[in-house]
Amino acid sequence: MSDKPLISVIIPSYGRPDSLPRAIQSVLDQSWPNIEVLVINDNPHDSEFFEATKEVKTQFADDPRVQVFADGVNRGGGGARNIGITHAMGDYISFLDDDDVYFPNKLATQYQHLIENQLDVTVCDMEMHRDGVSVNDRKCRAIVGDVANFIICGNAFTPMIFCKRNVLTDIGMFHETPRFQDHVLMIKILERDFKVGEQHVALFIHNDHLGERITLSKKSVLGYQIRHQFEARHLHKLSRSQRRQYNLKVALLNARIMRNEDRLGDAIKEIVRAYVNASNVNQYIAVTKRFGSVLLKSRTTF
Repeated sequence: MSDKPLISVIIPSYGRPDSLPRAIQSVLDQSWPNIEVLVINDNPHDSEFFEATKEVKTQFADDPRVQVFADGVNRGGGGARNIGITHAMGDYISFLDDDDVYFPNKLATQYQHLIENQLDVTVCDMEMHRDGVSVNDRKCRAIVGDVANFIICGNAFTPMIFCKRNVLTDIGMFHETPRFQDHVLMIKILERDFKVGEQHVALFIHNDHLGERITLSKKSVLGYQIRHQFEARHLHKLSRSQRRQYNLKVALLNARIMRNEDRLGDAIKEIVRAYVNASNVNQYIAVTKRFGSVLLKSRTTF
């Protein structure tokens, strides 16, 4: 029996039974000796991937550290992770996506950072791969700071997050939203004044799939609206320059959504709002480009 505290790693899985074993194995290969792996099969009963994901357990049948939960209900990433949190036995929790891979020292490094700095949550950097090739992308760097900074430029992919279990239970776990689950989670953490630290070391590989970018679907718009609701609680904390930057970003996105819904007049009003909040040449150029795409009804992604 290890004298190290138990760390629970939660892996929601949807539609990727082929890559899931690699993700699980990267957790089992951790240098940290005391772990459990909770795989949440988020595929519905009638999906071709439901049974295939259940069968992944057979590859790890001799390892009691691996558990698979499958009830045939598709809850989405946030809801699936909440199932994992509910069943987790560890005092510390980390997350992994079903097609990503931990480096062997991921858990040990984040645990040490959290303890040495007396943190509640630590957020690491990541390495991004596209088609098996490492790419340099600004999203690889964790950015948190205070809640105002996070709203403006925050970046905290769910597998970056390592935290005490009580943090997640105290904030009511993940909000069930079709997008921006990690962003909303971090706002909930920061608004409760938990101590969050950044560790600028890449501790896992995130496989980015350009072909799976989400467009302005109804789910995407709903996710954006929920994100905005959580951000709106804290807009009074933004500085004047941050508020202009936020208003610019929101106006540009609203213009896309409204034009996609054939609300040209409303979209143009948002473009005007964006011009009012622009403060430098690059921003004015960005607004002008968006105005052109609105007129052409260009369907773009978030």
